[in-house]
Amino acid sequence: MNISITSRHFKAEPALKTYAEDKVSKLNRFFDGVVHCDVIFLNEHSKPNGTDKMVEIKLSVHDRILKAAETTDDYFKAVDKAIDKLEAQLVKFKQKIRHE
Repeated sequence: MNISITSRHFKAEPALKTYAEDKVSKLNRFFDGVVHCDVIFLNEHSKPNGTDKMVEIKLSVHDRILKAAETTDDYFKAVDKAIDKLEAQLVKFKQKIRHE
C-alpha cells in the first residue's frame, strides 16, 4: 500500500507522520486490497470551540474510495477516530464483496 501524507497550513512533525503511517498500515488486517492511502492534516484556525485540527483519510480500494474525516483538538485523537471509522467501512465493504 502506498501512503502519502500531506499537511496544510502548518508543518507536521515527524512523530505525527510516523504515527499516522503505523495506524494506516494496520488497516491491511481488515482488508488486503487497499491500494493507496492519502492522509491529510489540516489546521483550521477559524473554529471558535477549539476543535481546529482535522484529519482526512482516503483509501483507494479496488474501484472505490473510502473516506473518513475527523476534527478534534489533537491530531493523534483525530487519527484514531478516523481509523476507527475506516475499519468499520472496510469490514462492511469486505462483507459486501463476499455476498456478491
